[in-house]
Amino acid sequence: MNAHLSQIPAQLITEESRGQFGFDRYIYGTYNEMVKLLGKPTYKTRIRNKTTVEWNLYLNLEDGKQIAFSIYDYDYNYAYLNKNTCTKFHIGIKSVSDGLTVHNYINNLINEKF
Repeated sequence: MNAHLSQIPAQLITEESRGQFGFDRYIYGTYNEMVKLLGKPTYKTRIRNKTTVEWNLYLNLEDGKQIAFSIYDYDYNYAYLNKNTCTKFHIGIKSVSDGLTVHNYINNLINEKF
């Protein structure tokens, strides 16, 4: 797949919009691997006592389609403190039909890099 990731600009993310993505599926990796793949997290704080680290991203497809999604450590205590421990990260997305596309893209990146 010819695509690339980009961060959703922080100014476009509000407290309300942070909860707009519904859980779709899991991705596995360490915090350090996620930072190498995705860049610095958009947020690294405790959110509603459930999430401690979160990336808000776009997957930009070659046909011009842009899929907004998030990756976060729901209900896992401070993934960023255990940087080399494998964590089950959640992929949150608005459209379930796009969930598999995002999941496969991120999984392929992990397999290529690690």
